[in-house]
Amino acid sequence: MTITIVIVLCWILYKTGKAAAMLEAFRLYPTPTPAAAPPEEAPKRPPVKTELPTLERMQKESIAMNILSYNQVDNAPDLVKRLSDSEIQDIIKRFMDDLEV
Repeated sequence: MTITIVIVLCWILYKTGKAAAMLEAFRLYPTPTPAAAPPEEAPKRPPVKTELPTLERMQKESIAMNILSYNQVDNAPDLVKRLSDSEIQDIIKRFMDDLEV
C-alpha cells in the first residue's frame, strides 16, 4: 500500500512540474547562464576584387604559375591563386625584364 501511495505522489509531482523544480534545486552544478551578447563583431572583409576580367586573370595566373614552376617554387598553383592581380603582373614583368638582360 505504501508503494502505491509513493508512486501516486511521484506521479502528481511529475505532472505538476514540481519534480523538475525539486531536481533543479538539488543540482550539484549550476545551470550555465547564457553568455552576454558579444560586443559588436569585427566587420567581415569584402572578397578580394580582381582588376582583370576572369579570362584575362586565368591567362595571367597560368603564365605566372609557369614562371614560378620554372624557378622551382614547390606550391606554385596554390600560391598564384592567392596573389592579387598586381602581384601576378609584377612576377611576369620581373621575369620578362630578366630575359631581356
